[in-house]
Amino acid sequence: MKREDTTSDGTENAPGTFAGRRDFTSGPIASAVWALSLPMVAGNVARTTFSLVDAAFVGALGAPALAAVTTSGRVMMLLSAVFMGVATASTAMVARAIGARDGIRANHVAAQSMFITFMLAAMIGAAGYVFSADILRLLGADDEVVRLGAGYMKISFAGIFFMLSLFIGAGILRGAGDAVTPLVVSVAAAALNIALDPLMIFGLWGFPRLGVNGAALASVTSQAAAFAVGVSLLSGGRLRVHVRARDLVPSGRTIWTIFSIGLPNSVQMSVRFLMMLVLTRIVAPFGTVVLAAFGVGERLHALGFMPTFAIAEASAALVGQNLGAGKPDRAKQSAMVAAGFAAAVMGGAALAAFVFAPRLMWLFTRQGDVIAAGTTYIRITAAGHTFAAVSIIMSRSISGAGDTIPPMLFTLFTLWLVQIPLAYILSAYTPLRESGIWWAGVVASAMLATMGASYFLSGRWRHKKL
Repeated sequence: MKREDTTSDGTENAPGTFAGRRDFTSGPIASAVWALSLPMVAGNVARTTFSLVDAAFVGALGAPALAAVTTSGRVMMLLSAVFMGVATASTAMVARAIGARDGIRANHVAAQSMFITFMLAAMIGAAGYVFSADILRLLGADDEVVRLGAGYMKISFAGIFFMLSLFIGAGILRGAGDAVTPLVVSVAAAALNIALDPLMIFGLWGFPRLGVNGAALASVTSQAAAFAVGVSLLSGGRLRVHVRARDLVPSGRTIWTIFSIGLPNSVQMSVRFLMMLVLTRIVAPFGTVVLAAFGVGERLHALGFMPTFAIAEASAALVGQNLGAGKPDRAKQSAMVAAGFAAAVMGGAALAAFVFAPRLMWLFTRQGDVIAAGTTYIRITAAGHTFAAVSIIMSRSISGAGDTIPPMLFTLFTLWLVQIPLAYILSAYTPLRESGIWWAGVVASAMLATMGASYFLSGRWRHKKL
């Protein structure tokens, strides 16, 4: 029997709890999508702004320092992709419990997710700390970059628990329908990081001059401060999820469920990251100009898709909550509305990208041949933006139901059996040359959108038990 009148503590409703908060399992779906997605867009913008400012401070130390931080950042990106699985499982399971008004279950899942994060962070942090220099050498860094980057990575790995906890905590709160709290915490952390950067990097106001290590220490310090705030909020009972010490006792069944849902998503995200490395290898023979254009184009691509990823996370939470509330039709409608919004947003973005491609490239480089190559990249890939938007929404919506294996299989097939081989064939054996690589991405996006939409419309995800 569902707990229709329980708070986040599993007790009867009180003012300010479920009864007093907005219910995303009823009311206009469109407003629910925007209410959840807009704070996430703002958070993404804040984090992107921080990364650009951080890069500017580090860049003042010289090219080797910037290369060290950039290379180290790739390692952290891969780890984030792996932990995306735990966040996805947390979102799906918490959303399902919140929709069912089962506060006790939501609290338990949240605590178990944090326990998993602590254990994995301890193991990964220890290994990363010991093998930091070896990891950088494996990525092809020269001696100077290894010297600078090893210190940066050691500090980052020492504080990796804070970074990953914030990542998982945001997923938990999104599942509960709270996108504002993660926004406030992430913006505050970014602001603190920006404030600490010049102090710790350049040794201002009595701080020691730590250079690249100062950038890492500023990041870890701001993440630790944000973690302290997050713990206070989650343990204080003021949010829809209440993490208590007794719920941190490991539960084999819950941990197994989190891993069974999260592992396919981790594989899905990891193969995307690895695919970019392979694509870079296919692009490289066409020269530095094309490689530089590809790098700038991918950065613009990531910025342009921020709204889509935010809408996708909102859709995942809405699907999970409505399934928990016993409203599968509303869950389906939520995803369809989200897909429509994302397609419209990215359709407009694609048109703008096609028209203003040279100006967009000019923001990152003044080199004419790079601008020309990047313009071609942007205009070709724009043809796949709407397909990509639909595929992202479908993937996250299906995952929001806890059904993560189909999206993983669709991604493996389209990226590794379609996009990579097609990119190589079109670029190596047709007059398209590097343009063939870009067109392969468009084809893969169209196929992925078709497969995801077909599976979603089949409704099989409705029957996933968590």
